[in-house]
Amino acid sequence: MGTFRIMLFAGLRDEVGADCLSLTATNIVTTEDLLALLKQQHPELLPWLKLSRLAVNRRFALANTPIDPTCEIALIPPVSGG
Repeated sequence: MGTFRIMLFAGLRDEVGADCLSLTATNIVTTEDLLALLKQQHPELLPWLKLSRLAVNRRFALANTPIDPTCEIALIPPVSGG
């Protein structure tokens, strides 16, 4: 079992009201697994999850990227700058 800490930014942070989420699970081994659990436990994030990208250890991750609780995980929404 492990606890995964997911950092949140911008609109995601506002939606949740916190700068991170913690998910405890035994069966998470890839970013795809993590996203499936996020969809289950935080349905309010569904619109955001379609547009956002996961980063693992400061690199954008693919669906099959392996993860463990020691990874730095961030959910990054689309942003615009000026």
